[in-house]
Amino acid sequence: MLKVDNTVFQLAEIESNISSTTFNITDFVRRNGNDGKYCSLTISLNHMSNIVIEEIKTTLHCAIDRVIIKASQNVTHKLYIGRKSERKQNY
Repeated sequence: MLKVDNTVFQLAEIESNISSTTFNITDFVRRNGNDGKYCSLTISLNHMSNIVIEEIKTTLHCAIDRVIIKASQNVTHKLYIGRKSERKQNY
């Protein structure tokens, strides 16, 4: 059973700005022959370009956790930059 940390809830804080999300998870064999888990998260934002985050880790939990952390940081940054540019336009 997969245990998901509180990192999933990081996306909940910015949920109102997200129109859809897509998770892709597959097994991955690296060049050195070691197995890994590939996780891709695509986030479609309202009135902004999509964000795609990809990660390969040894365990599924690590891959999902890392993708969610990166996605949350990217979305938050993108929204901050967007709000900052809106304020400049209003002055």
